[in-house]
Amino acid sequence: MEARNRRLVEWYGKVQRGEIKLPRFQRFEAWDWRRIVSMMNTIISNLPLGITLVLEVGEDEQFVSRYLSSAPDNGGRVLEH
Repeated sequence: MEARNRRLVEWYGKVQRGEIKLPRFQRFEAWDWRRIVSMMNTIISNLPLGITLVLEVGEDEQFVSRYLSSAPDNGGRVLEH
């Protein structure tokens, strides 16, 4: 596993290209709206987010997942959860 810092524009690009999906156990399924809002405010304020786990996906996705609401389902290959 490798620690990487990404700029916000890189995250948005990956979301827009449909390269990132959320596993069912994350965010809307496990987090209430206050936690989601708090995380987004942290990102927008350019504060450290703490630890966020991003899993690189091989050929087969290992979790039931969904695209982020703003990402198109373009049929492309998902690279990360």
